[in-house]
Amino acid sequence: MKKDIVVDSFENEKKLNYDFLGKDTQHVYSCRDTVNGWDGYAGVVGCNSEAFLIWCDVKEGATNDPKKVAKAFFDTVDFSNYKPNFKLIKIAATYSGDTSADTEITADSGDITVTAYYDDGDSEVLDNSDWTMDDTATLEPEKTTKLEIYYQGVTCILKIKCSTKINKERSLKKFIKRYNAMADIMKKDKNITVKKLKEEDLDENQIETGIGATIIFNQSAEDTDCRYDIKSFMWSKSPWAFTDSEVLLANIYCCLAGYSSDNDYTTIGKIVSQIGEEATTGVYGSVHTGKYMYNMSVIKKEMTVGGQLDN
Repeated sequence: MKKDIVVDSFENEKKLNYDFLGKDTQHVYSCRDTVNGWDGYAGVVGCNSEAFLIWCDVKEGATNDPKKVAKAFFDTVDFSNYKPNFKLIKIAATYSGDTSADTEITADSGDITVTAYYDDGDSEVLDNSDWTMDDTATLEPEKTTKLEIYYQGVTCILKIKCSTKINKERSLKKFIKRYNAMADIMKKDKNITVKKLKEEDLDENQIETGIGATIIFNQSAEDTDCRYDIKSFMWSKSPWAFTDSEVLLANIYCCLAGYSSDNDYTTIGKIVSQIGEEATTGVYGSVHTGKYMYNMSVIKKEMTVGGQLDN
């Protein structure tokens, strides 16, 4: 906030008609020192809430026009581009960009805002070119990344928490956990062995099961990492006719159980029955259940079972 400057009257003071460039407020005057023989010219100038005293003393008899000399001196003073020299006390940084896994954080990404705070209570948002950040980083699931930012000898730590959850409901970890849980049920209740899956067996976005079937994740969302979010899956077996029917069915049970949060044996059995009935009337069948849509395709060489979120 700009403040008016109040100046007491000086002895022999005379107000001068002069304007300093860039001033907010001013008091310009002249006064005569009759004892020492000086003509004094001075201005008390306010700019950006700071006060400045500019003065010029001209010896009596040194010039025929002391006012001209004072004006020439005053003309060298310009406050138009003056910035107060307040002390920088701290800086703070915020991030407004993507926080999902594998996002790269760089100084020139445009998503980092750095604010400087000064001892007069003022603050300003800095241009990206004003501050520096030595490191870059790639966000990792469930981790907080820390980056150090520098400006005029002052540093701050920018913390970015990755929003991607490793164990979220549709992550690969949860899919495999549910798949293997159904495999245990098949072994215990049906005496059918289904080879369990391992996370390390994932090859890009697909994994192979024990009977040589392939599960492909996120075919329609290739930019989504299935380790953290499975949007869809497609299980396929070709040829399928030479695989024991009970083992084949058990594998389908496990795959559907892996994808669905409602994965008890009875619920999965109903889904399999429904899409199976649809598929027997042709080569393709699909059912909606809850928030999911499932489908099955049965042709001479290949059998597929898929699932995706129902929009």
